[in-house]
Amino acid sequence: MKKFFFYSFLFLSIGFLSSGCAMKNQVDWLGEHSQILKRAATSNSMSQDDKFDALANSYVKMMHQSLNFTNPKKGLEFARQYSQQNSNDIDVILKGLKGWKKDMGALEGIAFGVQLVTKPYFKDLIALYPRFQRKYRMYSAVSDLSGRVKNGLMDLGGSKLKDLGK
Repeated sequence: MKKFFFYSFLFLSIGFLSSGCAMKNQVDWLGEHSQILKRAATSNSMSQDDKFDALANSYVKMMHQSLNFTNPKKGLEFARQYSQQNSNDIDVILKGLKGWKKDMGALEGIAFGVQLVTKPYFKDLIALYPRFQRKYRMYSAVSDLSGRVKNGLMDLGGSKLKDLGK
């Protein structure tokens, strides 16, 4: 009987500790995303290409993290917190990228599109975005941000990112 109580107590404490670790990870992830996006939004020394990479990397990581939650409500809450916390910085980055696209010549645009295909996040972005959109499209805060990011990335990536629209 004593062993039963001991093992029950041990099992319950492991459960409480693991949920605390998940919450700590979530807070750490959100803080990391916030730092990256804030730096990209406010930096004058970062190139537009680096800002694009920072946004795309952060967004792909967030999609991975939110889709990996076993509880869909927790994944939604994580995506919603990301959206609320970083919306202004993402808008600043996208606004700067829109101006950057206008300043590109035809050859620069083609070179950027070719270079985009070789980026490490490119395949993940193409694969994860439809899953993420299907799972969270009915939640306005998340779908609004994902739509803005998709439109901003598609404007820059051109035909290379046309699959995101599906």
